[in-house]
Order: sequence, then C-alpha cells, then structure tokens
Amino acid sequence: FMADNSLVELAKEEGLSLSTEHRNVGSVKSSERLRFPSSERMQRALSEREERTSDIELSLNALELQLLKEEEMSNYEDFDAIEKEYLRNYEDLNARLKYSCVLIRRSKKEEKLTGLRILYSLYRDSVSTEGNVEDKLDPTSYRTVLYYLAVANFRLGYLEESKRFVNIILKSEPNNNQAYTFRKLLERKSIKKYMVVLDATYESSLAFDRTLRLLGPGDELLLVTIIDEQEVEKILKSNDQHLLPAYESLKLSKADDLATSIQQKYRLICEERNINHNYMYELGDAREDVCAIIEQEQMDVCVVPFGPLEKKGFFSRVRLSNLSEYMYHNATCDVIVVKEKVEKDE
Repeated sequence: FMADNSLVELAKEEGLSLSTEHRNVGSVKSSERLRFPSSERMQRALSEREERTSDIELSLNALELQLLKEEEMSNYEDFDAIEKEYLRNYEDLNARLKYSCVLIRRSKKEEKLTGLRILYSLYRDSVSTEGNVEDKLDPTSYRTVLYYLAVANFRLGYLEESKRFVNIILKSEPNNNQAYTFRKLLERKSIKKYMVVLDATYESSLAFDRTLRLLGPGDELLLVTIIDEQEVEKILKSNDQHLLPAYESLKLSKADDLATSIQQKYRLICEERNINHNYMYELGDAREDVCAIIEQEQMDVCVVPFGPLEKKGFFSRVRLSNLSEYMYHNATCDVIVVKEKVEKDE
C-alpha cells in the first residue's frame, strides 16, 4: 500500500497522513493523526478525483467560467447609457430586460438585487395567474428572463430559487444541456458538509440527533472524536503498560479502541439510514484539533455537545466559554452548541 506513490500523493492532497508523524497546525504542535479505520475515506477520495476529470466536471467548470466572464464583461458595458434608456422607456419590456440583465452581472450586491426585482416583475407580467405563459414577451425574451432569474438567484446564494427556474426551463426544453449542467452545478453547491464532535456523554447523542435533523438530501456528515492523550496514558499506567517497549503503539491502539467504542453506534445509525458519512478521530487537544479538522475537511457546519462540567468527557477539561471563544476566533465554519433542554418546575 505504501509503495503506491499515486495513493501517497493522493493522501497528501486529501490531507491524510499515512504515517504516525506529528503534524503542525500553525506554530502549535497538534495531535497525531490516526489512520482511518477503513479504506472508505481513500475510496471516497479516489472517487472524487475520478469525478473531477469527468465530462460533467468539465461542463461545470466551463459554466462557472462563463458566469464569471459575463460578470467581468459588465465592466466594459456602457452602463450609464443602458440605465438612461431604461429610465426613458420604463414600460418597454425589452429595455427593462436589458437593464436587469446588465445589473445582475454587476459586482455590487445592491445592483444584483435591483436587477433581480426587475426580472421578477417581468416574469410576473409574462405569466398569468393560472401559470400559463402569456404573449407579452417573445419566446426568446421569456427564456432569457428564466435564464437570468436562475443566474441572479445563484449569484446571490438563493440556490433553491435558482433551481426552480432551471427546472422550468428543463420542463419545456428537456434536452437543454446548458440548463441540465446548471442544475448539476446547483445540486453540488447545495450540498453541505456537517461535522459532529462526539464523546461518551449523553449530550453527544443530543448533538448527533440535532445534526441528523439538519442534514438535507446529499449532505455529508463527518463523525469526529478527540481522545485525550492524558486519559490514555492514565489507563495504560493503571495496567502497568507504560514501561513496555511498544508503549507508543499501545497508546495509539488504546485510542483507536476508545474512539471506536464511542462512535460505533453512531456509525451504525448512519449506515442504516444510508447517510453519506465518514468518521475520524485524533489523539490530542480538543480545541486545536476540532478547528484543524474543520479547516482541513472544509466543513460548513460543526455541531458540538454541551455537558455539565462535572461530567467526564469532551468538555470536562475545557470550559465551554473558552471553547466557544476559541472556535469563534479560529473555526472557519458555523458552529452550533447543543444543550439539553431543562424543564423548569412550575
């Protein structure tokens, strides 16, 4: 396995370590990244690489490049002249369409929003209350309105609304390759990557349950457990194993066992529900490692449990305020802290 240079290079690209060497996060030495307990992660990485070289990937890149070029070209258009024409002929459908298309290609969000409002007014004027297309716009102009409604919503981050107009185009033009590619792009952009931090406490089950309720179709879930190195050393010392020559290997093996015992039931639930998931664990500092994993795996949302400080587990050694503050300043994604609901006595 280690002799396969292509897999070694792939592992480096994916941020994996195929050895037990220390890795650095910034200027702080962090924990030892343990191997993934199965080949699933590597298979996923290989699959993603194959997809990147596929025809659909090339089409997606071409579409994104086209959208960027359209926005760049707007800087060379005579915006003032187009705006004056629009103001002179406010009721003219073509003038409104031209002005709105220029606006949504502009870089400022306010201009995009103005263009989007005009496009929506054109769409409403072109569609009857029964949903039938009226003859106020010619077919080409109507299709242009639909296309730029999809583009404008996409650029403003309204992905579901953008998808709605792409589907309208595909309904009348099922063989429209550009619209089909656009929908694939939207589906990819809509996928979120969630991460939940798990330990042996009851609060972790609450965090996991909340994460499941947040997941949407196609979203990815990463189960993460941070094993305290001092806890592992304490266990080995109590069994008189700290003086053995293979102490470091025993430490990693014990961390592996602890993490597996914590995550096993959560992995089973993910498999039963056919959730697109993966799992990993580290031996080291919770705050540093959680933020490092978030950045490395490019997470969108991180869910962490909050338990009483007297309970042993993830938060027993780190005050919540310190962790929250640390993640506020260092985490590169949204962070959700899940607390158990306490019923107040009447």
